[in-house]
Amino acid sequence: MIELCLAKSSGIVKKISAELIGRASVLLGADRRKARDAIDFVVGFSAIKKIEEYVDLALLFVHARSKGVLESVLPLLEKAVAID
Repeated sequence: MIELCLAKSSGIVKKISAELIGRASVLLGADRRKARDAIDFVVGFSAIKKIEEYVDLALLFVHARSKGVLESVLPLLEKAVAID
C-alpha cells in the first residue's frame, strides 16, 4: 500500500527530523530494532522533500504493508517536518 503524506500547509521545508523519520521506518519494518530482526524491503519512504524545498501538497510517499501500520507512523511524520 502506498500513501501520499500531505503537508499541513504549503511553504518551504525548514526542518526534517531524521530521528522521527527513523522511528517511523522501524515501525514500518524498514529497519531493525535488534540485529537479528528481519528488514522488509518493500516498506519505507520515497520522494521525501528536502530542506529549503518548496512544498505545495505532497511531502513524501509512505510504503506500508497495512493500513494499521500506516496510521501508526503518520503522527510521527507530522511531527518530523516543519514548514514555514
